[in-house]
Amino acid sequence: MGNNPRRRQGQVLVLERKRPAATIAYSTVTVLAVAVCASALLYHTAVWPVQWQLPGGIPPRTTSIVAVVASCLAALWLTAAIINGRRWHIARAVRRLSENAYHAKLLPETRVSQLPPRARQIPALDWDDRRPWKTPRPPRLQRVTVTHNVVGRRPLSIVYLRTFENQPRARTFLQGAWREFGYVYLLRSASAVTPAEYRQFKRAQGDFTGLLIQSEEQFVAELDQPLPGPSRKRWHVLKNVGPQAVWVRDWYGSYPPRTFLCHGSIWKPSVEKLLDRADLVVLDLSGMMPDNAGTRYEIQRVIDRIPIERVIFLADRRSDRDYLHAEIGRAWNQMAFGSPNSGARPRVARLAVTDSYRQIQQQQGESTYIYYRLVARRWQSRRLAAELNPDKAKRLSISSARNPL
Repeated sequence: MGNNPRRRQGQVLVLERKRPAATIAYSTVTVLAVAVCASALLYHTAVWPVQWQLPGGIPPRTTSIVAVVASCLAALWLTAAIINGRRWHIARAVRRLSENAYHAKLLPETRVSQLPPRARQIPALDWDDRRPWKTPRPPRLQRVTVTHNVVGRRPLSIVYLRTFENQPRARTFLQGAWREFGYVYLLRSASAVTPAEYRQFKRAQGDFTGLLIQSEEQFVAELDQPLPGPSRKRWHVLKNVGPQAVWVRDWYGSYPPRTFLCHGSIWKPSVEKLLDRADLVVLDLSGMMPDNAGTRYEIQRVIDRIPIERVIFLADRRSDRDYLHAEIGRAWNQMAFGSPNSGARPRVARLAVTDSYRQIQQQQGESTYIYYRLVARRWQSRRLAAELNPDKAKRLSISSARNPL
């Protein structure tokens, strides 16, 4: 599912209002607010034409109130226009870099190498497609600490994999409850630099080498850095996760996400290093298309490396679940020799639909623009994460490893 507009009977349907549209819209209403403010201030002066005055007049107190309100709105809308315009500029600059032949090698290489030998015994795979509301509620919740997460278990290492271009889903994932259960690890490419990283890139005169992790050794060194303590803030901003900051609300506290801006040449080894330490793998397949070879590679490696009981596949309400079943099933049937999922015991894969869409309607000329903004539903991710017991899943995988392959 892309962000391209679709016309339907004079309507334009768009997923997530884009930065150019937001910049233009906020600039337009800012100009209107400034015009209203100026009119209110000049109404009782000699500058204001007599023929423009309303019959009966307007009290000076009323025009003063209108001027104050209009000036406040103008300031807010001008700030929003500047922020969106700045992010629009950064996105365009990064896109140009991504399309540049020299910088193209900074992006992940998605070609799949030769497949390893298949497992000799591949079990049947069933599906658990229950909606999150059918998942049991978690037990009594508590404030997160260094030793215990929101449900009283040890903090988990949660590896989050997704299509790199699906920024709305990355945002709602981080706004969900996953960070209440442990540290979220995610990789970023050169197309997902933050504004601060872009400014550093410009100061370096267009050299990305100082920003990107360029070797496996450097990645392991970053991965081995001491974990920061949990945050007890209820409202705060995540600034190191992508092109735009993400506002989050954590009533029980949270564990700071760990993000890694990697050179494309070490993307695959970095995925392997993360899977080595994963208690839980969340693979977000929403927006997956047939040409997403990188996501297809990650599905295969997760099935080859991680017990399926410790994996959650995510989709959104517009995802084609039959298509996703087919993609996961294809990777399952190509399971590598030595996979913890091989053996005689039938397995069950968890595919959950999360988040919802909020409709925003806006009239522009003769067309009605309908924006669908993706909204995180925290209770959904909390139930999904609480249902999984990684320690129990590890015991099952150890037991399965004793079976012949």
